[in-house]
Formats: sequence, structure tokens, C-alpha cells
Amino acid sequence: KERLDSITQVLDEIKNEMNLDFIFLNAVELEQCKSYFITNNKQTKELLSKVFNVNFTGNVAEREGMIIRQLISSILKEELEKVNSLLN
Repeated sequence: KERLDSITQVLDEIKNEMNLDFIFLNAVELEQCKSYFITNNKQTKELLSKVFNVNFTGNVAEREGMIIRQLISSILKEELEKVNSLLN
């Protein structure tokens, strides 16, 4: 819990300093072959929940299977482009 609070605090600092809309940490558990998304940002939780079909418990969502950063980036980029095209 203490480490999770520190992680989300640092994520908040980075988000504010860089003026970002979304921010999260992806952690991989090799033995159990799981990925974890960590964020305390409401918009980021909504996006990750929709795109990766995960549910957050507090600031953490668990996903079966490992997912690499490059794949996460391309999937999120595609989703955000779809949303952006609907708004314009």
C-alpha cells in the first residue's frame, strides 16, 4: 500500500509537470504471466478499462497475460484516434 501510494504520487507529479492527459504504469508479473495497470487518474482508468477490458480495484487493474509497452502504445493510440475523429 505504501509503495502504491508513492507510485501514484510520482505519476501525478509527472502528469502535472508534463501536462499529460493520461498516465499509468504497466507492471508485469513473469511467474503468473499477468500485467498490472497502476493509475489514480480517472480518465486513464476509464480508457484502460474500455480498451483492455479490465476492472480497477482502487488504483490497480490486473490483466491475464503479459502485454508489452509497444503493443499497449499502439492499441491506445488507435483508440484515441478513433475518439478524436468522432469529436472532429
